[in-house]
Amino acid sequence: MILNASTSMRAEEWQETLEKIAQRFPILERSREALPREEGDGFKEIIIFQTPKDKFRLEFSERPKVIGQKIHAHRRKSDALVEKLFSSEEKVTSLGAFRWKAETMEWQEVKAENLESNS
Repeated sequence: MILNASTSMRAEEWQETLEKIAQRFPILERSREALPREEGDGFKEIIIFQTPKDKFRLEFSERPKVIGQKIHAHRRKSDALVEKLFSSEEKVTSLGAFRWKAETMEWQEVKAENLESNS
């Protein structure tokens, strides 16, 4: 098994997973991008690899934990702005897994409970 049946993963576990995948399967694409500023100073790393049966895409993201919000209200409610407040120390990570469906030409999400049987 390459992945834990979980949608949360520490950065160290992600690196270990990448190494295991690279040892077993051809890597087709790998990228890293910054998340939008309003989501905090975080990143998303994407890897696409080919197994004997299917092509998979994994997306790992890490961002600061949201600890609150500040509302900048105006007289008209439609003008109110919500600003997220981020922790400077705590991080939140997430993992998304997708399988390429050639019939529909799109990525289909693989649920966490199905990851064990697909790897």
